[in-house]
Amino acid sequence: MSDDTLVRIEAVDGTLVAEMLTRELTDLESGAVFEDIVRAAHDLGWRVVIDCTRFETLSSSGIGMFVKLQRLCAKNTGSVAMCGLSNDLLSLLRLTRMDGLFTIAQTREEAIRLLK
Repeated sequence: MSDDTLVRIEAVDGTLVAEMLTRELTDLESGAVFEDIVRAAHDLGWRVVIDCTRFETLSSSGIGMFVKLQRLCAKNTGSVAMCGLSNDLLSLLRLTRMDGLFTIAQTREEAIRLLK
């Protein structure tokens, strides 16, 4: 169930870049986004950059989806990097100790480089 109003997926330098197009990722959206990213990650070697530039709100389901994605990528010798995090979202990841689970970069280009 692909919905291009939630996430834009593209291959950049052999890395999957998932640009979140929604301001929030709630319970309702996280399943569809996860399916779209996993489908594409399989073909690109499980190196995934999540561009969170537009994000304002991340629900517990959204965090859970990113953790599930990281575990799946790691299982397939890949990893997840996040970029474009607002100060609030970065604080949330630090508060929940999720900042150690993901590679965190300021820009998309830096995130792609860190996953190589």
